[in-house]
Amino acid sequence: MKKVVLVGNSNVGKTTFFNSLSGLDERTGNWAGVTVGEKSTYLKNYDVSLTDLPGIYSLDCFSLEEEKSKEFLENNPDAYIVNVVECKNLSRNLFLTMQLLEMGFRPFLVVNMADEVKKRGGSFYPEKIEKELGIPVFVVDARNKGQCERFLKNLLEKHLPQKLLAVSVKKDAEKIYEKIDGVVKNSLIFNEGVSKIEKLFFGRFFSLLLFFVILASVFWLVFAKGGIGGRAVSFLDGVFANVKNYVGQSLSEVDAPLWLNSFVSDVLLEGVAVVAKFTPQVALLLLFLNMLEDTGYISRIAFMLDGLMQKAGLGGKSVFTLILSLGCNTTAVAVSGNLENKSIQRHTLLVSPFFPCGAKMPVYFTIMSLAGQAFDGNELFFAFLMYAVCFLAAFAVALILKNFEGCEHREKFVMELPPMRLPSFRRIAKNIWKNILSFMFRLAGMLFFCVALVWFLKSFDFSLNFCEQENSLLYSIGQSVAFLFKPIGINDWRICVSLVLGLTAKEVVAGTMALLFAGGASLSFLPAMSALIFVSLYTPCFATIAMIKKQCGTKTALLSVFINTFAAYAVCFLFCTFYKLFSVSAVLGFAASAFCLFVALIPVFVVKYKGKCFKCAGCVNERTEKLRR
Repeated sequence: MKKVVLVGNSNVGKTTFFNSLSGLDERTGNWAGVTVGEKSTYLKNYDVSLTDLPGIYSLDCFSLEEEKSKEFLENNPDAYIVNVVECKNLSRNLFLTMQLLEMGFRPFLVVNMADEVKKRGGSFYPEKIEKELGIPVFVVDARNKGQCERFLKNLLEKHLPQKLLAVSVKKDAEKIYEKIDGVVKNSLIFNEGVSKIEKLFFGRFFSLLLFFVILASVFWLVFAKGGIGGRAVSFLDGVFANVKNYVGQSLSEVDAPLWLNSFVSDVLLEGVAVVAKFTPQVALLLLFLNMLEDTGYISRIAFMLDGLMQKAGLGGKSVFTLILSLGCNTTAVAVSGNLENKSIQRHTLLVSPFFPCGAKMPVYFTIMSLAGQAFDGNELFFAFLMYAVCFLAAFAVALILKNFEGCEHREKFVMELPPMRLPSFRRIAKNIWKNILSFMFRLAGMLFFCVALVWFLKSFDFSLNFCEQENSLLYSIGQSVAFLFKPIGINDWRICVSLVLGLTAKEVVAGTMALLFAGGASLSFLPAMSALIFVSLYTPCFATIAMIKKQCGTKTALLSVFINTFAAYAVCFLFCTFYKLFSVSAVLGFAASAFCLFVALIPVFVVKYKGKCFKCAGCVNERTEKLRR
C-alpha cells in the first residue's frame, strides 16, 4: 500500500484537497488551526493511505503540531510527500518547502488557488519553480474533485516516492528568504493590495460597528416572527397542529386504545414535533455561521477581539471556539486543539458552554410560548436578553478564572489574516446538511427516548394503571426534586423534571415541557424567566462534558459541570430575590442592587490594586525585580 502525506501552511486548502480525494467531509475553515491532528483515510481505488497533517509554518518544532508533523514525515520515508501551497502566498508558503528540501525531504509541490491570481490579472509560471527547486510542480484546484483525482493518478503512475536524502547543513532564515524571493520573482507576477472597501469596513472605527450590525441582522432573520426563521416556524407549527388533529380523529374513529392515542398525540406530535419545527431556524443559524467561517470574517473577528480576550485570560484563537459554540458546544470543544497554550485551551473550554448552542433555541421559545401573556409580543427581546446574559456570564467567568487560577504570560497572537473570499455554497450546504442530520438523529434518538420515558412515567401509576398526570409515577419523582428549585423561583415540578432531563441534551427540555404542559397549562413570569436563565447557564449536555474530558481531562470536565451549575443557580437566585424585592418596593430593590454591586466590586479592587496573582511565576518575578530597583 502506498502512502501520500499532505503537508503545508494553514489556510492553503490541504483539508479541502483531502476531502476532494477521499469524499469525506472533514472540517474546513478559512482560518488557521482547523486541522488540529493528523487525519488519515484509505483510498480503495488507488490502494493509497492518504494523510492530512496539521497546518504548520516550519519544521523548527516551536509547537506541538510542528513536532508531530516532522516526526510523522521522518517515520514514513517512503511516502509521497505532497506539499500544498497557495499561489498568492508563495513567498510565505515556500519557506516550509525550502526547509523540507534542506532536511532531506523531496516533496511534490501542489500549487492551489492559481485561478485567483489569473482573475486579478496576474500570471504564474510553474515550470520556472520546477526548474529552480528541482522538484515536480503541479497546479491543482483543491475544490475540483476531477483535478485532484487526475493529479493523484498522474503522481502514482509517473512518479516514484523521492526517498529521504542525507540532511544538509541548515541555512538561516534570511538566506532561505533570499532564495525564495528569487524563485517567486521569476515565477509569479501578482500585485495584491487591500481594497478600499476592506480598508473602510475593517478599520478601527467601522469594524466593531459592522460586527454588531451583522449579529443584529442574523438575530432578526433567525428569531423574529417577521424574519425567515420565524415565518418558517409558524408555518411548520400550523402543519403539525393540522396533522395532530387529523391523527387524533383517525385514532378515535377506529376506537384505538386510550394509551395509544395519548402516546401518538403526546410523544410524536407534541414532544418531538415541538422541537422539529425549529429545524429551519437551526439551519438558518448554521448557514450564517458557516458563511462567516468561509469568507474569512471570523479571522478578522479574532484579531478585533484579541485585546478583549487577553484581558479575560483567553486569546484571539479562543474566538473560533466560542463562535462555533453558537452552533454546537460539542463541535466547538472538539476543534479547540488549535489553541497551542494548554492553559488558554482549558479556560476556553470552561467558558464555551456558557455560549448558547443551537439546541437552546427551541427551549427558549417553548418556555416563552408556555408563559402566555407574560412574553406575548416580546419573544425576540427576551431571546436577545438570554444571549446577552450568556455572553456576560462567560466573560465574568473568564475574568474569575484568570484572577483566581493565576495568569501565565500569554504569547502574542500571531496568525496570518486570510483574504476575504466568496463563500463556497457547496461546502456550506454539506456542512449544514451534516449538522441538520445530526440534529434530526438526536430527535429520533435521545429526544424520542426521553420523551417516551416521560410519557410512560406521567401516564401510569405504581400499579401500572393508565392514570391522570397528578397520580402518576413522574408526579412523585418530580415532587421529590422540586425543593431544589424553589429558592430560584421555580415551583412547578414539571419544569424541574424537564431541567434534570436536559442534562442528556438541551432539546429534551423543550420536548419534555411541551409534553407535560399539554392541555393549555401556562406559566407565570417568575418561574418562566428563572427557567430561561437556568437553561442558558447550567451544565452542558453529556456529549460536551465527555468531549471536555477528552481534551483536558476529568478534573476540567467536573469543574465545568460545577461552574455552570453554580453560575446558573446563583444568577437565578439573585434574579428571583431582586424580582421579589422590586415587586414590594422599587426603593428597596434599588438599595439591595447597590449593596450587592458594592460587595461584588470588593474582590475586583483587591485583585486590581493588591496584585493577587500568586500562581503566576512571571508576575512574582516582575514584582521582585521592581522591589530590587
